[in-house]
Amino acid sequence: MIVLCAYYAGTVNPEHQADYDAYVRNVHLDLVSTWPGLRKLRLLKNDGKSYLDEAPRYYQCFELTYDSMEALEQSLRSPERDETKLRTRADASQFRERFHGEVRHVLYEPSEFNPPITGASPAFLRCAYYKGTVAPANRARFDTYVRDVHMPDVAAWPHLRHLRMMKNDERVFIEEKPQYYQAFELAFESQADMDACMASEARKETRRVAKQDFDSFKGLFEGEVHHVNYRCHDIPVKG
Repeated sequence: MIVLCAYYAGTVNPEHQADYDAYVRNVHLDLVSTWPGLRKLRLLKNDGKSYLDEAPRYYQCFELTYDSMEALEQSLRSPERDETKLRTRADASQFRERFHGEVRHVLYEPSEFNPPITGASPAFLRCAYYKGTVAPANRARFDTYVRDVHMPDVAAWPHLRHLRMMKNDERVFIEEKPQYYQAFELAFESQADMDACMASEARKETRRVAKQDFDSFKGLFEGEVHHVNYRCHDIPVKG
């Protein structure tokens, strides 16, 4: 499985947000949904509010899921994608020019730490984006700790519907080098469930352990960890 993410790091002026959001849902993602080989398409939308004293850095994210890298590459060469690119350029004043920031693309291979979700996606996601890298000499130690210690601890947090880690293997996306080493996605059915989880003793204990194990985890990561909350919307796939 391959997940292509488009991170919109920035914002849209308040007076343009309603029209911009409508364009994204009704035009841009409607076109993307026709790309061949696409298995799942999700829009992750931020409400612009600070959470746990961290202001949001991302306006939205698009997630495109494919069965394989080959399927993704074929999709990117398709007439449907060419049509989407032409429409995006033609509608720049309604779309890209209204977004103030940077659009970053990254390819991930996902790992599930709960039973896979069938049917509709949960309503809320809390994501941790590891923007940066780990030195090659430290990667085995870091990756082992994340897989065998940190993620199993997080999987035990209350009210968590689903937990997914997405790992980048340094694949370049159309000459764009990846800026993110990995991402964690914590899924919840409601804002109340997310709030209860973030305030739980289990989360406090995981943070204590992570701080204690600094030399095996955060101390090996070179960069910033960005946290962001989203409402999750499934876009029907037509391709």
